[in-house]
Amino acid sequence: MQLVDELSMVYTVCVAFYAVFSHRQPPRTATLLLIFSCFLAAFITVYYHYLQLPAFHQAAFGLITFIVIGRSIYLMEAQLRPALRESLRTPSRLATPDVDAKDNGTVDAYKRERLEQGEDNKIMKTMWALVTFGLVCVVLGVACWFADNLLCSEFRRLRKAVGLPWGVLLEGHGWW
Repeated sequence: MQLVDELSMVYTVCVAFYAVFSHRQPPRTATLLLIFSCFLAAFITVYYHYLQLPAFHQAAFGLITFIVIGRSIYLMEAQLRPALRESLRTPSRLATPDVDAKDNGTVDAYKRERLEQGEDNKIMKTMWALVTFGLVCVVLGVACWFADNLLCSEFRRLRKAVGLPWGVLLEGHGWW
């Protein structure tokens, strides 16, 4: 049962791996990434079943998660921030009541700079807040999982002593 329980974590992160790395890739590359992701999940499954060593699963899960998070942050900074700046430069985004009709829809440099610094920074600040929240959730979930792995027998004893429904709160793996 532990194998089935823990492998779902690997499968989930392999799906995220595919999604993050296939973003804006040509169909052939995306297909190759899909095959690689499936192969990676299958390899981890077979090797974990062969080893029967939870440390292998933990290391594989941690490494793939770290790669997915790193790539996600890279994409956010390398693609989203410049895309936001570029979208603010287009005349359709800058069309405001303050635009002078004689200037063919252009805005003076000061206003353009204000828009660039304001709107894209606000969006990126929101994105970083979401990233931070997500990372905190992952770290807390992994901490609960590790605590449950290390203190499994103690948690079982406490769950039996407390009983339902409150014993469910001591299911560290369930929190993950």
